[in-house]
Amino acid sequence: MQILQAAQTDALALGHSSVGTEHILLALVQSDDITVRVLSDYGVTVELVHADILQLSGIGKTVLRDDVAFTEDASRLPELALREALAQGRDHVYIQHIFAGLLRQPHSTAVLILHRLDTNVSGLRRDVLDTLSND
Repeated sequence: MQILQAAQTDALALGHSSVGTEHILLALVQSDDITVRVLSDYGVTVELVHADILQLSGIGKTVLRDDVAFTEDASRLPELALREALAQGRDHVYIQHIFAGLLRQPHSTAVLILHRLDTNVSGLRRDVLDTLSND
């Protein structure tokens, strides 16, 4: 999943020693997918997510390895995305399923950031998944 690789790159750039759901959210909001338009409609931007990550976690020390570990919440994401795809009768996991899986973890840092940005998380989830019905 390219999003997970992008999240790992973002975590390394921030000097963080692990990849969390916040890094996955940052990677999603930077992708060139229709999901970004929906996030933007909700006022969620790269700049706001990045700023909130810095507020919550700060900048870490330089991490000298490329294999940064995933947090427990982030590690669950592939399975949750697959469940989302299967629930919709899909045989392929799309970026929308990854995002919906991310939102299935209400206590994750990504969802905390969305709440801090006054985002209607359930509405956002619905609208992101609705983009699949338009393909």
